[in-house]
Amino acid sequence: MKHGAVVLVAHSAALYGVLGTCHAYVDRAIQVLDPVEEPVPYGHPDLGWILGSQLVGTLRAFTVIDLADLYGLAAPALAAKGEP
Repeated sequence: MKHGAVVLVAHSAALYGVLGTCHAYVDRAIQVLDPVEEPVPYGHPDLGWILGSQLVGTLRAFTVIDLADLYGLAAPALAAKGEP
């Protein structure tokens, strides 16, 4: 990969699970535990105890586009709208 930014245009992206902070019911109180290190998949029995902060998805089909090329494709449309 060259230096710089690229764009992934997703054609298929299925949600997998969440990243977040785990909680537990201990001594008649909710305790905050450590953040999970790995994504917790949907359907996992502990999912109800995770306060999710990030959705995790799986890209199955995508196209890689150089950011400069993407701007080049959008420039004519932006110029037609009077934008730089």
